[in-house]
Amino acid sequence: MKADKTRKPQIGIQVEAEEKELFEAVAKARGTKVASLMKILMHDEARRLGISTPD
Repeated sequence: MKADKTRKPQIGIQVEAEEKELFEAVAKARGTKVASLMKILMHDEARRLGISTPD
């Protein structure tokens, strides 16, 4: 029997083709994937704004 795995919540955003290409180019330049880049940027912005984040 297959073990039940709880899926993590996801966020989808709608972007223009050029924005998607930019996300991908920045992620590639940083050596990461787009999803990881978005997490990095979110945490950086939270720190900049003084919003506490879970470790």
